[in-house]
Amino acid sequence: MTVKERRLAIRDVEYQLASLKKWHAVLEAKRKEYMRLEPDATNRWVLSCIEHGLTRLADGEPEDVELRPLRSGRGRRRCMEEILELEERRELLVADLPTEAELMAAERDAHTRAATLKAATTAAVEARVKFAAALDQVLPLGRKLAAATADVKAARASLAEVVREFDLDIAVPSLPQPSGEETRRSFVFSRWLDQLSTTGEADDAALRELQGAR
Repeated sequence: MTVKERRLAIRDVEYQLASLKKWHAVLEAKRKEYMRLEPDATNRWVLSCIEHGLTRLADGEPEDVELRPLRSGRGRRRCMEEILELEERRELLVADLPTEAELMAAERDAHTRAATLKAATTAAVEARVKFAAALDQVLPLGRKLAAATADVKAARASLAEVVREFDLDIAVPSLPQPSGEETRRSFVFSRWLDQLSTTGEADDAALRELQGAR
């Protein structure tokens, strides 16, 4: 149970205690009131209801409207038992709360951790900026590769056209294809880059694979 949960539990216990003590005060006052009356059968029955609660509604209930909550079955004795139980529970919960010294130590620790988080966040932001700058440097290389590949395709198509048209005995080389290792490394890099750019986290296994493929 966290400190917050304990405090909420204490608040709930105190709310229940206040309600029970209010009802207990009513029962005590009514008990004294009926003790002063003639001890006939009706008054003795009401006193019994005050003491033990209404166990069976079929037996009726006192006409006194202030005693209507006896329908819950909570008479004076049960009410007092519940009060004592709640007071003990509250005492135990309060004893479990941290001391002022412990709270101050926890607050200092939290401030230290917050400073660590702030420094780490600043470093992460700086690293992201540098990473973006590095990508900006890679983009021209990517455009150059795409343009060179397009030139190869156009030149091959032009050669193939003239060879086919005049039935020349000239070989038309196939387009250069990346090796299996290059393809695999590109796939791993693409996955690693996507994860890094979206979450800021990176798969260490993928990074090791990239480094090992050099």
